[in-house]
Amino acid sequence: MNQTPSSPRISVLMTVYNERPDWIRRAVDSVLNQTFDDFEFIIIDDGSTEKDTLTELEAIAARGDARVRLIHQKTPD
Repeated sequence: MNQTPSSPRISVLMTVYNERPDWIRRAVDSVLNQTFDDFEFIIIDDGSTEKDTLTELEAIAARGDARVRLIHQKTPD
């Protein structure tokens, strides 16, 4: 796979399902505050139903850090 100059060197994945907002925030901040910063951070919400979890994930995405990508999985009907 050819890497373009704008491609991050690594991808960090984190899955979340109905987790406490303070735990999410601490985990995300831990990753984003690393000295190495050439990465993309993909956060996958695995169908959370807790409003506080969803609100926290949206707040993190709204920070505007270009390394963060939030993906919402739908819960099965």
